[in-house]
Amino acid sequence: KLIIFLNTKILVDRISQKEFLIEENLINAENALVLGSGSLSGVDLQRFKPSNEEREAVRKKLNIPSNCVVFLFVGRIKKDKGVFELVRAFKNISKNNSNTILLIVGPDEDNLVNELTNILNLSVKYTRFIDFTKTPEIYMMASDIFVIPSYREGFGSVVIEAASCGVPSVGSDIYGLSDSIKDGETGILIPAKSEKDLEEAMIKLLDNDNLRIKMGNMSLHHARDNFSQDKITMLLIKLYERIIL
Repeated sequence: KLIIFLNTKILVDRISQKEFLIEENLINAENALVLGSGSLSGVDLQRFKPSNEEREAVRKKLNIPSNCVVFLFVGRIKKDKGVFELVRAFKNISKNNSNTILLIVGPDEDNLVNELTNILNLSVKYTRFIDFTKTPEIYMMASDIFVIPSYREGFGSVVIEAASCGVPSVGSDIYGLSDSIKDGETGILIPAKSEKDLEEAMIKLLDNDNLRIKMGNMSLHHARDNFSQDKITMLLIKLYERIIL
């Protein structure tokens, strides 16, 4: 509250967060603003982009056939990221769909991998766990559907990074993700903690190639048009100019 009180301009990284903070009487509409469509740093479009070469290389390294549909999770492996709902949903899906793979990329901060592996049981053969990486983009390039069933989230930068690689998302309808996923256009929003809705959304994109490709293309254009690093940087510079001059 002290920091907010001492500032004349407050940058908020998403519209839903701004609305929440106003409702909580922490900020007011006059001194708070969101740059463009959201995000404070944007996406490096030279780094996060589609690449058939990387797609093939990563899939070969991880022994993933080219005809497999790959679900991807990138983030800290924690309960509030929805990882338990994710593996249970995927376990059900993989029983009837042997052409699917789940990639879980991120640090196992709470030592949950063994527990998740036990839940997956036989479906663990369709799952790949990747530890912390400085190159998440290569796994995005190799994937088809990004899944982020978090209970709470920030802006959801990983969503727009995946979108920049042409990958649609399935995510929780929570503040933050509701700004980075356009429901029905760049992905599907589902109620948080709902394993049933998560599974249905994943199956919907798995079974419908045309819809998945369409949403992937829309994700790519949405990210490039609204969240490029260059655009966000220019908006920030113009803000500084207005304040200083």
